[in-house]
Amino acid sequence: MLKLYVDADSCPKNLRQIILKAVIRNNLETYFVADRTLKDVQLAYQQHTRELRVSAKQKGLNDEAILREIKSKISSVVVEPGADSADDWIVEHAQLPALAITHDIPLASRLVERGLVVLDDRG
Repeated sequence: MLKLYVDADSCPKNLRQIILKAVIRNNLETYFVADRTLKDVQLAYQQHTRELRVSAKQKGLNDEAILREIKSKISSVVVEPGADSADDWIVEHAQLPALAITHDIPLASRLVERGLVVLDDRG
């Protein structure tokens, strides 16, 4: 299954919102990587997890232990502050098939060398 890696250090918040909507709609495994906590990503994770559990309950799943295991595939990865720390995490952890979103040309080059498809977050 395709995984999405977002270099969230420089990704504009309005674009993160668009990405989050698409990720939730497609239930796509996604990693937002930054050197700080991204509250919008955390909130989306919580809301999506809640929606998935409500949907499972509506389909007749009532086992609380199983319901607690149902979680969003959105991940917020907080790395140590420092030059290229988010970039290095993405390069080290990206697994194919994967798509990455970044505005960082050197990171894009490193990821393309590993076989990832890379999109610029600004078009």
